[in-house]
Amino acid sequence: MGISVYTDNAYMAGLPAVRRVTKRAGGDRMIQPGYSNKQLLEIAKKSYENMVQFCQVLDEEGYWEEPEHFLHQNIYEMLDMYLQALMLNQAVYCGENGITQRKFIVEVVSENLLGCPEEGELPDNVIMMANKLLRTPPIILQLCGVRDGKKQSFFSSYFFDSLLNILLSISLLDHKQSAYADKFITEFYEKNVYFVNEDQRLEVVNARYLFLKLSTEKFYEEKAPVERLKEHREQAAKKNIIKETKEKEEGKNKTQQLETKDIVSELSTQEDKLEQDVAATENIEQEEETKERTIFDYTDEELQQLQKMGKLKISTPAIERLKKEQQEAMKKLQDERLEQIKKEINKINHAKKLQELLDELNGLVGLENVKSEIQSLINLIKVKKMRESYDMPSMNVSYHMVFTGNPGTGKTTVARLVAKIYKELGILSKGQLVEVDRAGLVAGYVGQTAIKVQEVAEKAMGGILFIDEAYALSNKKDANDFGGEAIDTLVKIMEDHRDDLVVIVAGYKNEMEEFLKANTGLISRFNKFIDFKDYTTDELMMILDRLLHKSGLCMSTEAAEQVRVEIEKLSEEQKFLFGNGRGIRNTFESILGNQANRIVNLELPTQEQLMQIELQDVLDIITIKQ
Repeated sequence: MGISVYTDNAYMAGLPAVRRVTKRAGGDRMIQPGYSNKQLLEIAKKSYENMVQFCQVLDEEGYWEEPEHFLHQNIYEMLDMYLQALMLNQAVYCGENGITQRKFIVEVVSENLLGCPEEGELPDNVIMMANKLLRTPPIILQLCGVRDGKKQSFFSSYFFDSLLNILLSISLLDHKQSAYADKFITEFYEKNVYFVNEDQRLEVVNARYLFLKLSTEKFYEEKAPVERLKEHREQAAKKNIIKETKEKEEGKNKTQQLETKDIVSELSTQEDKLEQDVAATENIEQEEETKERTIFDYTDEELQQLQKMGKLKISTPAIERLKKEQQEAMKKLQDERLEQIKKEINKINHAKKLQELLDELNGLVGLENVKSEIQSLINLIKVKKMRESYDMPSMNVSYHMVFTGNPGTGKTTVARLVAKIYKELGILSKGQLVEVDRAGLVAGYVGQTAIKVQEVAEKAMGGILFIDEAYALSNKKDANDFGGEAIDTLVKIMEDHRDDLVVIVAGYKNEMEEFLKANTGLISRFNKFIDFKDYTTDELMMILDRLLHKSGLCMSTEAAEQVRVEIEKLSEEQKFLFGNGRGIRNTFESILGNQANRIVNLELPTQEQLMQIELQDVLDIITIKQ
């Protein structure tokens, strides 16, 4: 079931982050005992048990299925961690972060998943995790509101009431009532009450309810007035039933009146029609006696009447003529539409810029399987546009791709061409390529990674975002790594901007397969895989020859053979380190340097000498750094 979960990195901007602070001065006042610490813990645990029951229903009905995909936690784990983070945040904010509060935070929930110590300083990882959890709204509360809207239940108000009971319980430990706690709870209420179903927000957990909660010593006995809303709903439902019954009766009476009126009107119409038929017959008979008439002397009504009487003796009835004219007009419209479609299809097939880009793609050395895959995708896009020209149902085509292969096999070059080709086909508005790797997406602090990914995506809008070595984003060994946050943000951006952003991820084949398993949203969005094979020796020599030709150089037969021998001598490991096309370009630059060192010693080199690459320029030209 598709549940849209609201998230906002700026959500907790109004509430302070968890941090180490000293006890606030003058913020507490002793009050008459309402509940003992033991009773407060029991209240918090009962509230927690109620929330667990709501979670169980949400889980069984499938509401947690989609959030679990990107949070990688079950709903009970999320509840425990969120409650601990929230209580810890309140305790630190109020300056009451002692052993009593820490023990309370640990004992309320089933598992201490946050790792909160019962005494001593808060570890950095606990602070980091708490802040991360509090950057998003309470997802479970939001899902309660979604369910209430669908099933007319009261989950969100009950859940919210339980949340406030827990916050009030920890604030009243040791018979203290903190003004800072009241402020914290009020701000929390104002920021979260909008996730409660609307009628429950207005009738149940409203401002009056909050005032009573904060000002009553026996706050747990001040329940959310759900029963009042239930009674209000029942009364409204009864009123609707009475109203609908009354409308049905009125509608039934009105229908009977209309039917009677229609019968009288039909009889009157038939009588008038009979009189008209008799008069028309008399007129036709009189006219036939006076003159011979042609087809164009009759109106369509007269021709129809003659047909009924069996007196039509004209060779080509006007009705047939009209049909013929109509058919001719329709054929003309169809021909014009077909001509327009032909022009549109011809435009797609013979666009000059598109053809230039395809020629450039096909002109690349090797990569035959890559060219074939890209051409198939282009053909699919063309057919999709042709179908749209005929107003046929549109096909769903995913333009995101996974490029696999070793470094230097042309992945970036092909991605840049694909961006321009997509622009010419109308898939993208700009056609630029933004190339990035892990360092360009992942930040070192909580919340910064999502911002960084968003900024990069904005630069790529209208074009292709090319993520090289994308597998580096998924680091399963480090639970605190922010690569997962980058992936989650990327998946959401791909969904929100599917019409003007294409993402291509690239890397080694095995590592990329593991990367796609890191988030189920990736697998569903990347269904086009293109493998870039290593260049053969012949293909590497062709690349070198083209580089030389573009620079106005030529290589002697001996020199060319020497380069080939050195490439073929490389072991598999050395070939991998050599780097395919990247390695041959580095070799080309080394050859230029060697030739320059040789030419500079000639007193007056000729043009031919300046163009020629000799054997001595390429000796031991390929060196592999282990």
